[in-house]
Amino acid sequence: LLEKITGKPFVVVQHDRMTKADIHQAIEFINDKIFMVLPERDGEQRLTIHNVLEEFEKLRGQHGCKGYVIDPFNEMSHCRPPGQSQTEYVGEWISLVRRFCRVNNVHTWVVAHPRKFDVKNDNVGHGQDTPVVRPSDIEDSRFWWSKGDNILSIWRSQLNPTDEVTVHIQKIKPRYVGRQGSAILRYDKVSGSYSDPLNP
Repeated sequence: LLEKITGKPFVVVQHDRMTKADIHQAIEFINDKIFMVLPERDGEQRLTIHNVLEEFEKLRGQHGCKGYVIDPFNEMSHCRPPGQSQTEYVGEWISLVRRFCRVNNVHTWVVAHPRKFDVKNDNVGHGQDTPVVRPSDIEDSRFWWSKGDNILSIWRSQLNPTDEVTVHIQKIKPRYVGRQGSAILRYDKVSGSYSDPLNP
């Protein structure tokens, strides 16, 4: 987070490292704007969706938070009831998050990684590149597509790596918040941040 805010690396590399003044200024910003949630019960992490949403509600009351990020979905604690399929479980999980957002008038982003793709390349620009991830590639559930309001997929070529990343906007709901399509962003490896090449 410090690197993203300052635009400078934390460790010594060929670029200018962030100064102590940069660090203190960025930490002040982080402490004022960003809050981490790691629910614990009896000294153990309990990353169930119920516990996480309970912590989100506390942050909303204490700090007025309007946006939340669950990153990543696959590191949450998932306890499927006996007899419930993975698809049914994910659908119910998404419904809980959607209900929390609507009741509290907030927004939640869920980072969900896809299954591993079996692609073959020789790392010098020949072979098969990774495909653009679709919601159906995530956790074996059709509900990512049907219940997600806005779905973005981040893609970068593995055959010809550059600093360009394509953001595929696959679903937009409601329509007035945007439209489907794609956008090119530039990825800065030093700070781990993205920028618009047309508006640097």
